[in-house]
Amino acid sequence: MVLQALEGLSDREACEMLRTSIAWKVAAGLALDDEGFHPTVLVLWRNKLRASDRPERIFEACGRW
Repeated sequence: MVLQALEGLSDREACEMLRTSIAWKVAAGLALDDEGFHPTVLVLWRNKLRASDRPERIFEACGRW
């Protein structure tokens, strides 16, 4: 989600980048042959964050917001 926000990508675009970009795979700690995940996974985690006590904590941790 952080990479997605930094790049200004949609869920589908972010999942495509994760599937095809070596840099994104390295940043996410994935193997080069990892197939990534479906865009609905981002929706799930965004909803979980939104419902938490500190929904902006990921972005605060990377100094983005």
